[in-house]
Amino acid sequence: MKGEAWLRRANRWRREHNAVMFIIALLLGNAVWKWAIREGANGEPTLLGTWELSWAFDWAVRWTTTLSGKALGMMLDGTKTIGENGIGFANGLGIEVVWGCTAVKQSVLFGAVMAVSAGGWRRWGYMVVCWFVIFLLNVGRIVLIGLVVGTSPSWEPTVHDWVMKYGFYACLFALWLVWQERERRSMKNEQ
Repeated sequence: MKGEAWLRRANRWRREHNAVMFIIALLLGNAVWKWAIREGANGEPTLLGTWELSWAFDWAVRWTTTLSGKALGMMLDGTKTIGENGIGFANGLGIEVVWGCTAVKQSVLFGAVMAVSAGGWRRWGYMVVCWFVIFLLNVGRIVLIGLVVGTSPSWEPTVHDWVMKYGFYACLFALWLVWQERERRSMKNEQ
């Protein structure tokens, strides 16, 4: 009996420890990102304000804009992609997908969270799959913001700055929870 009680306490502590590590990795990763990745003189991303990194974000901007523009074009009449990073709507308004809208930061933060998670080498495979999922979630986020701009533009600040921003981090947390549950079941099966 004593061994079982100890095991239950250890498992509960491990779950709580994992949640604390998630929060620490997310906050620390965000702080390092804000310190290291800065906006340059022309608005491009730079590393420590010195080395330009726009080459690393350009592909994500183009793909995010292209996929979001195609999806919005199927939903809203008069929607068109403008240049490499703009989407215009029939109401005369539009959105611009900039390097900060690419989910590269969230992918890096998810990588930091997974780096401190249990699971050995399996977690790296899961992380790569989740990077693709994060990219698709981001396209969905841009589409929803585009729908708001195209139909109810007065709601855009609320949806962009609050709902989608924190909703996206909630999705990252859900992806991490899926991994934690998988690991919990795996450990339970090993015992």
